[in-house]
Amino acid sequence: MEYTDYFEPIRKWAYDRNIIVGSTEQAQFTKLIEEIAEIESDPVDGIGDSFVVLAIIAAQCGINLENVEPKYSEKFLLDDLGLLASCLSKSKPVYEAIAILHGTLSGFASMHQVDIVDCMEAAWSEIKDRKGKMIDGVLVKEADLKEE
Repeated sequence: MEYTDYFEPIRKWAYDRNIIVGSTEQAQFTKLIEEIAEIESDPVDGIGDSFVVLAIIAAQCGINLENVEPKYSEKFLLDDLGLLASCLSKSKPVYEAIAILHGTLSGFASMHQVDIVDCMEAAWSEIKDRKGKMIDGVLVKEADLKEE
């Protein structure tokens, strides 16, 4: 199985939970930054979760991430994130920025010597049965919802 084989079920999962339509690219971008920040402490989880969020942002923009050829950037991660943020905030085409972040995340897997398929399997196993409630454009896990 290829890591890109996970993107279709991730999109379906996100559609079923109203993340793609019920959230914004900007809200998901914030989530992407949170997940990327986890890569240093847990590369498998951080990379897998980052790909999940990048697949959701791509879907929100009408792009299937498995059809995006990773593009490797000579810049720093913050520059790559800045490009995506700029495109999203100015309603510019995002394909190039998504391709670069796709390449960056793939590069992180190599750099941290983790198998990208293991990253995707871990992320998918963690979210596939997750349910929750959309609050302010963000899916809040059932376990995190307070009983009313």
